[in-house]
Amino acid sequence: MNNLGDYFGELVSREGKRAGSLAARWPRKEIKRITRCLRSAFGRCQFNRRPLLVERKITDPAMGNRLASFFANKVGERLRNYRIESCSGQGYPDKRLVRMANQRAYALELKAAHSFEPKSNHRVILTCSSSKLRRHFVPPINHLLVTVFYRKHRNRVWIENLRLDFLEPWTKVRVRLEASVSQHLLAEGKHSSFWHLRRS
Repeated sequence: MNNLGDYFGELVSREGKRAGSLAARWPRKEIKRITRCLRSAFGRCQFNRRPLLVERKITDPAMGNRLASFFANKVGERLRNYRIESCSGQGYPDKRLVRMANQRAYALELKAAHSFEPKSNHRVILTCSSSKLRRHFVPPINHLLVTVFYRKHRNRVWIENLRLDFLEPWTKVRVRLEASVSQHLLAEGKHSSFWHLRRS
């Protein structure tokens, strides 16, 4: 399993859900329309003149979240033929990109980075569950990853560029199978457990 289509196929099977096209091919015309629209809106935002003000010691994850919201709001105000909508709930994706002519919704994930490094193996996490996708989108689902590149000086952040990746079923991905527990699951578990101090 090394591509997005295979990942979603395996994921749906593990979740015991009905199979559906959770990773669809992008129509070439739609790629061109979205690219043209987002590039134009990005230019109209004039990010080079309007920096985002942040705390000086903001963490990278907090910076990413702030930039994603800032970018989505500013670009969303200037989009034509499309709109960016919130995608409620935890997990993938952050947003929905909706084509107004037919209300077709695309999964839109926003990430932030200082620069694009083709040799970097730093993980960019996309998704780990299909529930949010199935709740907010109608298959076949197309996926768009937007990476915003920024420069920070003291408490000012300038968005300088963006990269659009139209993910296809054959897009290579790394898959890490994970398991998690909660205190509830541990409390209900049929396994041995011990406390150092007896609880009253």
